[in-house]
Amino acid sequence: LQFERCILRLPGAHFAVWTSTGARLPAEIQKTFSLVNHSKGAHHSIFVYALHFEEEIPQDLLRAIYLLLGREEAEMVDRFRFTEDRTRSLAGKGILAYGLRQMGYGPKCLKELARDSHNRPYLPLELDFNISHSGKVVMCAMALAGRVGIDIEQMKPLDLAGFMHWLPRKLRVQLQNS
Repeated sequence: LQFERCILRLPGAHFAVWTSTGARLPAEIQKTFSLVNHSKGAHHSIFVYALHFEEEIPQDLLRAIYLLLGREEAEMVDRFRFTEDRTRSLAGKGILAYGLRQMGYGPKCLKELARDSHNRPYLPLELDFNISHSGKVVMCAMALAGRVGIDIEQMKPLDLAGFMHWLPRKLRVQLQNS
């Protein structure tokens, strides 16, 4: 399989999407946070949905998403220790439900969420998806053909002081002068 990588940069975040279908992704995010490649038709499209939440997500909405999940997935959400982790997990499932609805599937498909031997979630449908979250952003990539992956990591300033003694002298001098 050949994997292509598309890196999307937004202020304070770094988004990367991989696909094995060979579909090319546009270089910018539309205002709807949806990425679609129409050049090869919908069958080879990758759909990327994102949610950026500055304010708290209403508890009734999170509860509604929770109720869409099957028992095992709900138990997995219940095991999160921190509220922020539960919120991001449920937000990811909510984005997945939205994407499924856009593709003609009902959100009740979430009851069929299962995990493979690597703990990667999947649905018994003719599509693949992947969810990633970091900070206040949650993203879901969906593909109708091939596997798709997405990873997001909030970019934070890095204090190199603790690492300086491990670096070669030349690199330390370069970093200190930059």
